[in-house]
Amino acid sequence: MERQHFKTGWRRVGAAFLDTLVLWPLEWVEWGLIQLRVDGVIAVSWVLFQTVLGVGYYVGAHAVFGATVGKAAMRVRVIALDGSVPGWKRAALRDIVVLILLPYTIVTSLPAAWDGLAHLTRTAEPSAADKALGTAFILWFLLELLTMLFNRRRRALHDFIAGTVVIRTDVG
Repeated sequence: MERQHFKTGWRRVGAAFLDTLVLWPLEWVEWGLIQLRVDGVIAVSWVLFQTVLGVGYYVGAHAVFGATVGKAAMRVRVIALDGSVPGWKRAALRDIVVLILLPYTIVTSLPAAWDGLAHLTRTAEPSAADKALGTAFILWFLLELLTMLFNRRRRALHDFIAGTVVIRTDVG
């Protein structure tokens, strides 16, 4: 493939922004549930649904189509190194860090959700574990960025883990 195919940096940023907009209605629903002061089973069900749907959106879209709505709109696509659609295993590997931390995220948010979604929005002091996770995510992001900037195919660390590459779809 020619080098133009791999110039995807700003398009990936745009895709991330658009994907945030796609998932934004979930936040509106949560805001509505907070205003209704739901708790117990409804709040816990919502937290589980929202978390699984959010992660499932990225993994599923990459597995089946090679692109999220944002990536498709920005004319970029994730492919396996052999040129095929990534499939479920590669798509899961692209988000392996999120998938590994998913149980922690769910377990730590459920007690507050049981007491009511409003508890999730309080600005309490984060726990030591939450601070460590925040720091780890920042370091992961920086590693992803550095990896992407210093290889000719602009593969991020998650692309190396999954055996994928992001390409432009509007280049001959």
